Amino acid sequence: MEITYAWKITALKKAPSLNGLSDVITHIRFDYTGTDAVSGESHTFHGACPVGAPSADSFTPLTQITEANVIEWAKA
Repeated sequence: MEITYAWKITALKKAPSLNGLSDVITHIRFDYTGTDAVSGESHTFHGACPVGAPSADSFTPLTQITEANVIEWAKA
């Protein structure tokens, strides 16, 4: 049985300011779907997780954030 997995970001919650930074993402909502390659059957986990407060060194401005960035944060 081969199962493939896919992430989909469904919503972001942000704080207008946090630690002197603007528009900081604080929570992520996501769907994580596993699909069986043989049967095509799939199941989806609907989840949410907080995001730790960034430092000025690790901060990515909201306009530069990609879905790949957000998925990595959710995985962590």
